[in-house]
Amino acid sequence: IARLGDEYARVSIVQSGIGNISEGDVKTALAGSAHALIIGFNVGIDSVAEPLARERNVQFEFFNIIYKLTERMEELLRSAQPKRTVEEIVGRAKILKVFSSRKDEHVFGGAISEGYLGKNSTVRIVRRKVVVGEGKLLNIQANKQNVDRAEAPSEFGAQLESSFEPAEGDIIECFTSKIV
Repeated sequence: IARLGDEYARVSIVQSGIGNISEGDVKTALAGSAHALIIGFNVGIDSVAEPLARERNVQFEFFNIIYKLTERMEELLRSAQPKRTVEEIVGRAKILKVFSSRKDEHVFGGAISEGYLGKNSTVRIVRRKVVVGEGKLLNIQANKQNVDRAEAPSEFGAQLESSFEPAEGDIIECFTSKIV
């Protein structure tokens, strides 16, 4: 059980022992952590300890099958992990020509080298391998037709909303974000 978890959520065993869960076990849990959980394996709880645990909102659970205990601990650890945003690059393109730039709106042409660019997608502007800005693709054209998506290998025109002005030679990275 002590080996379960990862860098985001871990099990910390404050005390272990044999016999029924006692009043002392409940008091130790109260002194330890706000998220303390008393685990009993093939044991019960003393008649004094149970009302104290309920009164003080100390959680306790009992198991008699080891894999059920392990599954429950893994479930608790998953729910305790902080939510993280994971980004996946779904397409890259090189800007070949910037046609116009007004305030936060830029029109340019480019060539998709891998993946795809999608209308309303969030993109990064990369210059010399350094991210210099982010924006949103408001419109994409392929063969002078408005499209929702342009895929590699192809050339395209796009309208970008960004406070950063793109330049010829910049790389546009289209990415998706999801919370895990």
